[in-house]
Amino acid sequence: MNKFLLHFVFLIFISLQTAGFSQISNEAILSIDSDELEYIRKDLSPWETAVYPSIIFDDQEFKCLKKNSNNCGDISFFDDGTNGDDVPGDSIYSLSVTIDELIEGKCLPDSQFKPTFSNAVKGYGHIAGSIKRGRLLVIDSKQRGTVKWKDFGNGLMGTDYALFYSLGDEYKYIYNGENWPLHHPFDNKAGNRVLKEFGDDAFDYLVFVPDKHFGGAGYVRIHDNIKGIMTYNKEPYFEKDKRDKIFWKEYHGLENKTMKYYDMCLDQNLSRGVIETAMSHLAYKNTHNRLKGNIWYGGWNTNSLNHEFGHSVGIGPPVFDFPGNGLSWNSQDRMHINSSSTVSNVMTGPFWDPKRGWPNSVRVKDKQGVWKEVQIEANGDGTFTMVPRDPYKHERYDDILLYMLGFKSPEEANTRYYLFNEKEINLKDCFFQDDSKGEPLKATAGSKGLYCYDNIIDQSEYGQIEEFGVQEMIDMFGPRNPSYKKSSKHLNVGVIYLTKNQPTEAEIVWNHLKYEWWATKNEWVPDIGGTWSFVTRGLSTISTGIPKK
Repeated sequence: MNKFLLHFVFLIFISLQTAGFSQISNEAILSIDSDELEYIRKDLSPWETAVYPSIIFDDQEFKCLKKNSNNCGDISFFDDGTNGDDVPGDSIYSLSVTIDELIEGKCLPDSQFKPTFSNAVKGYGHIAGSIKRGRLLVIDSKQRGTVKWKDFGNGLMGTDYALFYSLGDEYKYIYNGENWPLHHPFDNKAGNRVLKEFGDDAFDYLVFVPDKHFGGAGYVRIHDNIKGIMTYNKEPYFEKDKRDKIFWKEYHGLENKTMKYYDMCLDQNLSRGVIETAMSHLAYKNTHNRLKGNIWYGGWNTNSLNHEFGHSVGIGPPVFDFPGNGLSWNSQDRMHINSSSTVSNVMTGPFWDPKRGWPNSVRVKDKQGVWKEVQIEANGDGTFTMVPRDPYKHERYDDILLYMLGFKSPEEANTRYYLFNEKEINLKDCFFQDDSKGEPLKATAGSKGLYCYDNIIDQSEYGQIEEFGVQEMIDMFGPRNPSYKKSSKHLNVGVIYLTKNQPTEAEIVWNHLKYEWWATKNEWVPDIGGTWSFVTRGLSTISTGIPKK
């Protein structure tokens, strides 16, 4: 065993239900089918390498494919129908290879692999520049046979921590980079198959994970049944004007046929929650009363997944100002919490340059002298400090979000926050990169930004500012209903991994281990993100696979 394989020696035994489960065999690498090869041919850039499959055991052969290039380190690729090449003369150079062979051929430096959430799996590697659509994910071969799965038929499989659905012809949407047909609540086959198998009220959320990374992350609201957290209002949510109607249609993806329900609700002067509930009845043939929303998770970092759950509490509404006096904590895009506030959580981006806005972030130097994006923190004396963003502080839900989610009582969620009128912020002793005063910049967040030597914001640098907290939310919208005491602290989430055909054993093991980690551990890992317990500060639990009866 070489040095690289020693990274995988720790065996993790996964304890699962045994009754009714079967075991998948390890598949040999077959020829790439014509649809997949055509997708690679159209999607692959000359500086990228495609890997097929992208999730493997460390002793497994797989394919590397490049466009218009026949070498990688000391290794030659082929376009003659040999050595793993599927179609001769198509300008796609291929090679069937193992991890060891790539490393020995200097095509894949061992240093490109990074620790992940388990000693049994390896992170990602870059081959000949960058890997198309994601990462090469590697599993200790000793994990074969340790994860049991159950086949429910009609494309659905599952373990205790992940579900799997074979899309068949629906895989065309992944080839086309279309995520909406695969997770929208009107007629997505994977979601409907899962709900048919486990029941209409089995899940709080469904998460759709494509086997090819694309489309970022997004949230589709299905049911809104919580009062007092800005989703239901004392006053009607909607304004009877063209602007609001356009906003509703564009941001919620509603089809034209649903707009009559919108108009009906407006005529009856109903609140947002009632309207969205009416829409949800149209969305599914059945009423799935428990299901709050569908989440598309087309990335890698779990911070983006954790972020989408924050959208379930609204952060809005778009036409309502909170905390008030002409200032709204979501005025920058009406979907996230403004960076010009001291609210610190996964729903808040870095502090944007008050003059130029997104994507130009404010940066200060950290203790190592590296320029970092910042978060604003109150000092308690009318001044504020711009501190480098820290995942342990800024990538977790804080008091007001935990209250809105029902995970913290209003008495315990007592943090006070501040929201600036960003139009009145005038930071001093700052410069743009194009007038850097000759200093070599080592910015971790790219070139666009405002660089500040002084990280203190004093009274001379800001105008209007509003203080607020949970109590102001209660004063404006009423107490949360159901209350903290009556709110469930556990979420049942169906995480559905989407493939064209039956998933490989490597795919089953990888997803099982990843979502076991996300659901059961309390930690944050660089390049991967935080677990659910981490982001909710240990106040909530979650399950992700076959629901327990």
